Amino acid sequence: MKFKSLKKVHAGKFIDRYDIVYETADGNDKVYEMISRDHDIDKAEDPFARLTRPHNDSVILVVTDETGERLLISKEYRMACGHWVYNFVAGLIDPGESPEESAKRELWEETGLELYEIDDTLDKSIAAIGFSNEKNISIFGKARGEFRPSTSAEEEIIPGWYTKEEVRELLRTEYFAARTQAYCYLWSKEKQFQKATGITKVMNITNTFEHPSPVIEKFLRYIAVDTQSSETSGAHPSTEKQKDLGRMLKAELEAMHAENVVYDEEHNYVYAAIPATCETDEVVGFISHMDTSPETSGTDVRPQFVCDYDGSDIPLGPAVRESDDAPLVLSPKQFPELLEYKGRTLITTDGSTLLGADDKAGVAEIMAMAEVLLGDPSYKHGRIAIAFTPDEEIGEGTAFFDLEQFGADVAYTVDGGALGELEYETFNAAAATVTVKGVTVHPGEAKGKMVNAAAIAAEFHCALPADQVPEKTEGREGFFYLCEMKGETEVATLQYIIRDHDRGLFEEKKQLLRDLEARFNERYGAGVVTVTLKDQYYNMREKIDPDYLYLVDRAEAAMRELDITPRIQPIRGGTDGASLSFRGLPCPNLCAGGHNFHGRYEYVPVESMEKIVELLLRIATA
Repeated sequence: MKFKSLKKVHAGKFIDRYDIVYETADGNDKVYEMISRDHDIDKAEDPFARLTRPHNDSVILVVTDETGERLLISKEYRMACGHWVYNFVAGLIDPGESPEESAKRELWEETGLELYEIDDTLDKSIAAIGFSNEKNISIFGKARGEFRPSTSAEEEIIPGWYTKEEVRELLRTEYFAARTQAYCYLWSKEKQFQKATGITKVMNITNTFEHPSPVIEKFLRYIAVDTQSSETSGAHPSTEKQKDLGRMLKAELEAMHAENVVYDEEHNYVYAAIPATCETDEVVGFISHMDTSPETSGTDVRPQFVCDYDGSDIPLGPAVRESDDAPLVLSPKQFPELLEYKGRTLITTDGSTLLGADDKAGVAEIMAMAEVLLGDPSYKHGRIAIAFTPDEEIGEGTAFFDLEQFGADVAYTVDGGALGELEYETFNAAAATVTVKGVTVHPGEAKGKMVNAAAIAAEFHCALPADQVPEKTEGREGFFYLCEMKGETEVATLQYIIRDHDRGLFEEKKQLLRDLEARFNERYGAGVVTVTLKDQYYNMREKIDPDYLYLVDRAEAAMRELDITPRIQPIRGGTDGASLSFRGLPCPNLCAGGHNFHGRYEYVPVESMEKIVELLLRIATA
């Protein structure tokens, strides 16, 4: 486009209207209508240059209170649109004023507040690019004091402090100035603005990670493969897509020149061995599982990287479910262990899926260890067995595990949590299905006839101990976990998992369900309630203590040599190692590094995974 001329069409008290004539790309002349607070554009030697003058016309104040938790927004009546509109405090810069002086004056005149802290300023902002050249400067800071009426009788302004929740509600129902609406939306939902705004801290969050170490490079490739298992398919593996990772691992092990690489195509088990470089008394194995939890999607995992974590809230991305009233935030207020990782690099989800650190972190760590040992024969170690399993998350990870093919005398699963965790106690575990059969009758004539299965199911659940649930137990305390509830008048089902470290208490929990079955059938009729129980695994301590405690001692010593603080504790869960221990393969569990498994808040520190590779190497060469 080529600028040709400018002419003033109308002169007003505050703004003038101009016509700009310019030549379009196809050679035609076009008239562009605009307004400006500059009354002398047409008098300039170069009117076009005058349009882009550096002068700022006004200030916009983006201000929070002293806590940073409330944003200042004014409700103003605007004649041009005939509406009350929510807007940031703003005003013209008087002759001789600096933007900061103007900001303080405007805030006091319109609200009575004191702008006591200015954190940042942003220049080069155009107010209405479609028809004006008015330039603004944004002032970010904090204010304090008491509200009082505006000093101007010509304006109707009602200032107020608003929390994020209140802002979200206003955004749904009220008119906003465009700039204010956009900022308020992001402020209330994203929490990604600079500390200078007084809202939150900005961290170095990216979607890519440059120069990853071998273990991280492997981990990122593995989590890109959807391996979610299914509790309902009845197949082995429960989902065919798990085989994608199984085949990938087989190919990588062959490329590393591992020995005896075997892929069980039917059931999706991967086996391999690292040949010995010296004689030892036993073959040690390392095992991790490939599947991810059925509880949260593992499709299209998009990790984000939080570099040099500063201890503040981590935004995980936009709201992704109807029940989300705001984007997810990974916060140390809810997950205080985050503060242990200040200064570290965290890999998190983007809030739409789980991450897959359970247990692809373990898979990557074992593969990284194997790559080192197979590539450097100077490490002295005995024969090392490796295996990767499917369906651990649904309690079927060892259903077709070939102990003879694996060939280890003892083993470790790499399926724990935070760096330093070392476990040889698991829950005793069972699954329970409660089925309620009802009778449907029109509610108008239902008395004495209807049997409401949904209501009976709710009553059944309420008959269980209210304090024996996951959210109210810890350590070795057991629980009933209601995983799923479906129901209508005709039929209802409750799906539970039952957990307890103590075998006697475990059996009591199962018996309680049987007793409730009998009680409810006596109350509502024979066959109305059916309880189906299935044991899943047992506490592996029975098989490790005392004969194989040396495996725990070996891992603990390796941790201390690497300045890792051991955290020997019972697993509030289970591993493939629990089942394998009862089949004759003692299998304590090592940390894999992750946190908040099975959900969208899952994360893993990069440094933890790298340290765990060192730990595996130390154990393998002990």
